[in-house]
Amino acid sequence: LAGIGVSPGRASGVVVVMPDAVPEPPAGSTLGADDDADAAAERIAAASATVRGSLEEASRRAGGTAREILETTAMMAADPTLVRAAQQLVRTDRVDPARAVWQAASTVIDQLASLGGYMAERTGDVADVRGRIVAVLTDRPAPGVPDPGHPFVLVADDLAPADTATLDLDLVLALITRDGGPTSHTAILARSKSIPAIVGVTGILDVEEGSMVVADAATGTVVVDPDESTLADARARIARVAEAQALPIVDGVLAIPGFWSTFPARRSWCGFWMPAQTSRCDFSPTVTRRTRRSDSAVFVLCAPTIRCYAISSPPSFSPRRQRRPTSG
Repeated sequence: LAGIGVSPGRASGVVVVMPDAVPEPPAGSTLGADDDADAAAERIAAASATVRGSLEEASRRAGGTAREILETTAMMAADPTLVRAAQQLVRTDRVDPARAVWQAASTVIDQLASLGGYMAERTGDVADVRGRIVAVLTDRPAPGVPDPGHPFVLVADDLAPADTATLDLDLVLALITRDGGPTSHTAILARSKSIPAIVGVTGILDVEEGSMVVADAATGTVVVDPDESTLADARARIARVAEAQALPIVDGVLAIPGFWSTFPARRSWCGFWMPAQTSRCDFSPTVTRRTRRSDSAVFVLCAPTIRCYAISSPPSFSPRRQRRPTSG
């Protein structure tokens, strides 16, 4: 299977599928004859506040990019325009509160989708907020990542920011989704957590839970039920990368300029090869880490910092592959 690698790395493990999202309330659901429309409308505001509070609490436990995205999602949950639109449906058409929230949020989702590009990728964020508010109104558990008790590769149609931001890094080996794009919050958070991630993988939801997969975000490929040779090779490469990353940093060692590449598209990366006796080097304190892995080295662009890790001797390369650095 093929998709778009949005957070570099390679992983192998068993598939765990994200549970189904909160179901859509039945169309035509209305208040009973004796129900107070104003009281029902106020339930929407209360549910919105509850979701905002839970997301703000999650943001306080998170850090960095995850915190910022969770705070943004929390604000979205309490968006007065969305709340008022849903309340209006309750008061004027006596629509059931859960159904009113679904309809009002669906209108926003359709508007964002029609804009395309970056704005279209925010539809998943709105859908997540919609599901969480509906869950509160219908007394259902909030959406969340499953915990099978062992490391796994998480498969989903898409992941909400709140789910991605709170992933257990000791358990989640990689993320693979059917939907999403390079600028989605799922991609941004996966990169910030250094979790290998591939999005836009058609057919991934047809893979049975418990199947073994090898995910390679550098090539955007997913191998389902790999043979022993493929699995052993993937595990060996993963082990080499982990070993290199665990080595102590040696400051001030000169690196030999290597080659440039792009991953994902439109993002520049710089590769540096170091002398054989050097395990890795650090040019300045890390600000923002983004990692690119290959068979022979790990490249990290920490704008404006470059950190590099040597795993083995560099492969041959053509000078034509070299380009001028874009920054730093």
